[in-house]
Amino acid sequence: MPNHCYNTVAITSTAEDIEKIKGKLKSDISHFDFNTLVPMPPEIADTSMMGAKGEEFYYSQKEWHEYVQDRQDENIFGPIPDIDWVFDNAIDDFTLRRREKEHASCWWYDFACLHWGTKWNAYDIEYKQFVTPTKQTKIIYKFTTAWAEPRPVIEKLIQYLCQPEFSQDLDLRWKFEEEAEHFKGVITKDDEV
Repeated sequence: MPNHCYNTVAITSTAEDIEKIKGKLKSDISHFDFNTLVPMPPEIADTSMMGAKGEEFYYSQKEWHEYVQDRQDENIFGPIPDIDWVFDNAIDDFTLRRREKEHASCWWYDFACLHWGTKWNAYDIEYKQFVTPTKQTKIIYKFTTAWAEPRPVIEKLIQYLCQPEFSQDLDLRWKFEEEAEHFKGVITKDDEV
């Protein structure tokens, strides 16, 4: 179980800007999906790893689930395959090296740690939108991440919000705090991440 980091992302701008931003950050699975800013390639997202006998074996989660579905009558089930299945269905070394070269990682966990700064996407997401007393529109996202704030995601969001299509008055405040209060901070659109 990881230490949790609580994130609050407040963006204030014109109503038009906020609608664009909401559309950018939302996916089919979440209102704030890191994949919209730093996409995890599908082949990487599908790959898991199992260690055995001092070695690492990488496999396709989709292939495992298809195998389980095809053999429901044999009482084979579960999210994690046995090592014999993984050994027989391991992804070949050439493919793993290609992925490592293209994405600096060959499975979801390494990709997330490297490109998101945390092992999971945002979770426990809440958001609200309202008009401020100065007639600007504000959206506030609250969500949790594992370990720490997702610095690479914050950097990509700042790059996105600094595009000339957005109002010069756009304001971003990303506050974060680790659950045991070992660290906390605030990052704005003008900060170097």
